[in-house]
Amino acid sequence: MIAGVLGRISRGLQATQPRRPIGISTAVRRFHQWLPHYEGVIRLEDDLKIAVDTRIPYERNVFWVGDAQRGLTYTLRQHTPAGAYCLDVGANVGFYALKLARWAGANGRVASFEPDPNAQKRLRHNLILNPDLQMTVIPKAVYAQAGKLEFHVAESGLSSVEQIAGAVENITVEATTIDDFMREAGWTRLDVIKIDIEGSDHSALVGARETLTRFRPFLVFEGGAESEHTEAAFALLAELGYTLRALIKRSGTEAPFDQSITRAYDVIAYPPI
Repeated sequence: MIAGVLGRISRGLQATQPRRPIGISTAVRRFHQWLPHYEGVIRLEDDLKIAVDTRIPYERNVFWVGDAQRGLTYTLRQHTPAGAYCLDVGANVGFYALKLARWAGANGRVASFEPDPNAQKRLRHNLILNPDLQMTVIPKAVYAQAGKLEFHVAESGLSSVEQIAGAVENITVEATTIDDFMREAGWTRLDVIKIDIEGSDHSALVGARETLTRFRPFLVFEGGAESEHTEAAFALLAELGYTLRALIKRSGTEAPFDQSITRAYDVIAYPPI
């Protein structure tokens, strides 16, 4: 009861600032061990419901802030019109997939990719809580090529095909590419791609050459971890005329892009006009 009330107050405070974080995330990270636990369904902005468990860091932030990353949410909102077709690559429990589907509306489509069995189960549950959304769950990893991949499952929910600290289990998952999905789905438009797959974001971009060339969607992806596909991914974006900007996580503001310093920000890729 106390946690529920405090959470509503905390989320309400953040809701007064649609564009930038106001420091609640930082406070939660520092003092979470003294905060009351909550497990259950909460209501977010945009009239969405989501089930959270505050023992999991990502969901703890959603509970107290009402957001996964305020600046990213604001940025995606500006580029997701009604009727948009969107890909959420690395959907986790579905915060951004739900948001994209709400903004896109009845005439839009969202494909949410999540290979982690635990996160995928909770993603499907959150979709059930919002039955009006036009969203599909794809139980696959997204990579540079299709096939079988070793997948490292972490209790934090931040699982990956890359080696990660804190992995509790290694499983084999099916991988697809963005190009393969788009051909199979038969979509005739694509407006937004959001990628957050814990170190293999660049690999997913390498598998999207045909899609990016044809549709030129707005992109947001993590710039932090480099992989064998990093240079190829950035070369592809340059070839296609994308303009890159940094989205600073702490402030929610944009800044010049610097590929050599990527830990503190996401990459925004604006398609050519």
